Amino acid sequence: PTNMLSQTAQFSKETDGLIDVVAAKKFAKNIKSKYSKEKFWFSNETNLLRLCLMYIVGGIYMDTDIIWIRPLPSTIDDVAGQEDAATGTINGALLKFTSSKNLYIAKAMNAFFREYNGNIWGNNGPQLLTRTAKNYPELVCHGSDF
Repeated sequence: PTNMLSQTAQFSKETDGLIDVVAAKKFAKNIKSKYSKEKFWFSNETNLLRLCLMYIVGGIYMDTDIIWIRPLPSTIDDVAGQEDAATGTINGALLKFTSSKNLYIAKAMNAFFREYNGNIWGNNGPQLLTRTAKNYPELVCHGSDF
């Protein structure tokens, strides 16, 4: 994850500057010595890698336990799966962003560095995606759902 994070920060620096490169490098520096020893690191590592991949490449990400009943509508460009309709929690198990350098993903990555807490399950995954959507509703739901 250290190399992937460094490459993502460099990609952003060279193209659009949306990722906080200083925060990304600081986080990357502490991965091996600090974060990788945490109880939920395996999950936080996948959350971080998922964000990096979606930012650099875009496309569709889905967990292997998702079963499709019908295809995603081709008319919808950006999708984040909802985990719980009652709470509005967004789950990273399904993400579709048609282009790289998506501003919502960049905001989520910056929040990941700023608000990281490896001791709370989901803080850097579903809760992060939900917080980011609530802070920037215009980026995910045109302001109507949050």
